[in-house]
Amino acid sequence: MIATLALPEVGFRLTPRVVVPTTTDLVKFAAASSDYNLIHYDHEYAKTRGFSGVIVHGFFKAAFLAELARAHAPHGSWFRSLKATYLGVDKVGRPITLEGSVTEVDQEAHNVTFDLSTKNAEGQQTTSCQAVVSWTPAESGGER
Repeated sequence: MIATLALPEVGFRLTPRVVVPTTTDLVKFAAASSDYNLIHYDHEYAKTRGFSGVIVHGFFKAAFLAELARAHAPHGSWFRSLKATYLGVDKVGRPITLEGSVTEVDQEAHNVTFDLSTKNAEGQQTTSCQAVVSWTPAESGGER
């Protein structure tokens, strides 16, 4: 007997999550990503570049969105693609709301597509993201 894989349904809205990045978080992310642009951890420098203060890395936001999708993807799945568009800045110490929904489930191709986004404290969308995750069918006996 082959176990049935629990898949999310099209239209399923992911439980929103709120994160509040700190300067320490951004410094750690800079080290992990090798993105040492001063706008991500030096308040005075960020102001000279036209920002009101330190801003969050775009990839940092994409990583949180990827985790949101992963938490709702089939067990054992992996990312086939992740495409992010950065629409605005998020400021350190301010809440960022992560949201998403399932837009496609292709059982033949073994893919689930998520539309994801971030919103700043003012409710403005600052990131748009699409993630496609895939899984190995149970009947193949393979694991990825």
